[in-house]
Amino acid sequence: MRLPDYQRLTFRVGINLGDILVDHDEIFGDGGNVAARLEAMAEPGGVLTCHSVHEHVDRKLPVRFVDKGECELKNIGRRIRVFRAECEILGTQQPAYSGEEREPVSGEPQLHVLPWDNRRGV
Repeated sequence: MRLPDYQRLTFRVGINLGDILVDHDEIFGDGGNVAARLEAMAEPGGVLTCHSVHEHVDRKLPVRFVDKGECELKNIGRRIRVFRAECEILGTQQPAYSGEEREPVSGEPQLHVLPWDNRRGV
């Protein structure tokens, strides 16, 4: 059964591999900033990664990467090579909003929340 659009959650995901420094309530470094910018650039239901993530997981996971070229990201002092990740396991061969009918997933729904303190609003 397909849910109506108003009941569906569609996420955008940005994945970066980089350092961040945490000092009490402050987060420093562009590791989180790059991921946030990639997330903003992703299509609804899409996953964008940086070049270093691509290098670490290419051919190790069942993920296909589409090279989107180098992009300038807001408040990042260098161009970042961006890849769109597509994964058959997650059903993301195409963006989730494509309208393709899918069988309902069986089992209990799960949501995993990772700690992230984004008080700087980046």
